[in-house]
Amino acid sequence: MYFRVPSVSVLLAVLSICATQAELIPISGIEAFHQGDSLDGDGSVLDVINGTGMNKVDPEDPSTWTISSVAWQDDWQGFQAPGIPDNTWAVIDLGAPVVELETMYLWNVQEPNAIDRGVNEFEIFHASEPVVRPPRTSGAVTPYDFSSGGWTSIGATNLARGAGIGETGQAFDVSEAAGARFIGLRLLSAHGSTSRVGFGEVAFTDTVDENAVVPGEPLPPPPPPPPPSGPVLIPVGIETFHQGDSSSPGNGSNSRVIDGSGMNKVDPDDPATWTVSSSAWADDWQGFAAPTANGNWAVLDLGAPMVLDRMYLWNVQEASALDRGMNTFNLWHTNQPTVAVPATGANVTNYEFSSGGWTLLNPDEPLALAMGSGVGDQSQSFDVSGASGSQYIGIEILSNHGSTQRVGFGEVAFTIGEADLPLPLDVAYDPLTDSLTLSWASEGGLHYRIRSETDSSASVPIDWPVFGGFADIDATPPVNTVTFPKPVDGLRLFVVESYPAPPEVVFSDDFESGATGWTVGNDGVGDNTAWELGSPSGPGPATANSLVNCFGTNLDDTYGEFADVWLRSPVIDFSATGAATLSYFRYIDIEEEFDGGQVAALAAADDSVIAILEAQIEGGPAGWDEISYSLPAEALGKEIKIEFRLTTDEVEQFSGFYIDDVTLTVP
Repeated sequence: MYFRVPSVSVLLAVLSICATQAELIPISGIEAFHQGDSLDGDGSVLDVINGTGMNKVDPEDPSTWTISSVAWQDDWQGFQAPGIPDNTWAVIDLGAPVVELETMYLWNVQEPNAIDRGVNEFEIFHASEPVVRPPRTSGAVTPYDFSSGGWTSIGATNLARGAGIGETGQAFDVSEAAGARFIGLRLLSAHGSTSRVGFGEVAFTDTVDENAVVPGEPLPPPPPPPPPSGPVLIPVGIETFHQGDSSSPGNGSNSRVIDGSGMNKVDPDDPATWTVSSSAWADDWQGFAAPTANGNWAVLDLGAPMVLDRMYLWNVQEASALDRGMNTFNLWHTNQPTVAVPATGANVTNYEFSSGGWTLLNPDEPLALAMGSGVGDQSQSFDVSGASGSQYIGIEILSNHGSTQRVGFGEVAFTIGEADLPLPLDVAYDPLTDSLTLSWASEGGLHYRIRSETDSSASVPIDWPVFGGFADIDATPPVNTVTFPKPVDGLRLFVVESYPAPPEVVFSDDFESGATGWTVGNDGVGDNTAWELGSPSGPGPATANSLVNCFGTNLDDTYGEFADVWLRSPVIDFSATGAATLSYFRYIDIEEEFDGGQVAALAAADDSVIAILEAQIEGGPAGWDEISYSLPAEALGKEIKIEFRLTTDEVEQFSGFYIDDVTLTVP
């Protein structure tokens, strides 16, 4: 995300403009760093000059042309992302020098699941005759250096992300190139892709467009991305734990939940009116696994951070498989996960939402069993306004309606809220204080740094210098804001880098200061075993894991028979936490099968069990080991205690359960 420093100079001019008929300037050829999906067919670089996918209202006036197709075949995406100097470029041949050259129109990549491949920032060059002609387009990425001679730079600018059917072209003032035959585009960044970059169409006229962007001059912040169809938002992509009955976009694949198949859209702008029109298995998605921890999930990509209102879900409708429909689920959201979501494949792939970057929005949401008639079943809606500003919605599937084989759902849609959140990165200039303010949608669990450069070709953005000491900025969700004096440079580019915040310790105890807040007890009938604090001196570990003290079951002896002894932590407040990790060191020597340890999360109010973190601890001894658990959703958003428990029956000689250095962190 780049923004130029706004200029405060004002140029006043009086222009006399006469209306003229636009005249289209023909393009005779184009070369680019890579052919795209084919050399001269669908998805090739030739598709950006042949009018494919365009509705030419007035064939001579590109300002009237609009996008009529979002198919990949009708745009071009070269097989390289920007970042390596001179590797991403295009050169357009007008056939002969054009003295009347005034305006260039560009349309971006429109393929719904690949709009992040559209070009973002680019630099415009012109030449009458380059010293070195650009290489022929081929199936390999071929570099080209615009400093090789004969080229003049007009300046760098930005092209908006593709917006779909009906989008008009973005106009750029290229009057400085009058008299040139060749127009060169150095593609400096994409809208997020790390694999490819390209655009959809290009055209030139001899007419001034009053809306044309002047390359090299400050750009106003672009408007927020509009929803695809009025207030309705359909995700642009989805990844899931398993592809379903076929790979996308086949029958029964995960893409069925975002393509509208099997739906009767009574009012296309109101998902509350949509009803199911098919009970065929082909029109929903059922992954090939019944619910297990971290094994069943779906991640929806909204394409950009969105202001959200409600999510609408329809369940599995196949009459003989209604029990496979999703029952309960946790709802998560993020603008950028710490751990990348795995790509959907033919194998069941686990994903853990507590791995970082995600915030739990709603735990244990229920989705009703579908009617199964295939006709008339309406959606169930969920309030997702708390996820506003997020690009990704995560569905952690906890249970289905009884199947032991599979789980899935039928369709999903969202409606847009009316809140006015900032863009992912917004810039504002205050002339009274001569200062700039940068603001961006932020996520808990992340830190940020601001990087800046005056020369976009100097290096890739991730290597730009940190600007103004803004090297380690805490997140302040939902918005971060920084203000600083406006730089004196005529041109300065900014990028905000996000990275996982180091874990924040919310609770820690190494037991060197006593047992403050810890409690012990015995629910068994044996009275010769207890949790004790101190330095071990019996048959167990020779020392504590760190320093002197640890907790153990009989520090100077083996444990006794028929015990059920527990150790509980002080109250820990997780009321405002979306994820947490419990870590501790343990030494165990516990008889297998007959005796066992257990770790659980308890409700602080009444010591009732919320979740079992580990049910059967046995075996050993093998020394001190560090153990970690991601606390489940049931243990978050409330005050809890952590309980360590040992139960025994008739005893042989085992030294027991020892713990030390207990820590709870949040990402």
